Amino acid sequence: MHAAPTPEQLLEHAERAVGDRYRIETIAGTGGMGRVFSARDTRLGRRVAIKLLTVLDPNPGEDPGLRAHARLVAEARAMA
Repeated sequence: MHAAPTPEQLLEHAERAVGDRYRIETIAGTGGMGRVFSARDTRLGRRVAIKLLTVLDPNPGEDPGLRAHARLVAEARAMA
C-alpha cells in the first residue's frame, strides 16, 4: 500500500501537469473525481481554477480516459 501524497507533493504534481502557463497556488478542494487547484494564468494575469482528475480502480479492459470523460459529462449535467 502506498502512503498518501503530501500537500507539497500534490502541488508539485499539479505544476508538472499544467506546464508553464499556470502557476499553482493552493489546493482549493478535493472530491470524488479529483482535486481542484487555485492557480494563476501567467499569460493573462488572472486567477483560475484547475481540476485534475484522479482515475481510481479502472476496470480491466476499460479505457480510464473514456471513463473519466463519462464522469465529467455526468458532473456537468448535474451542475447544469
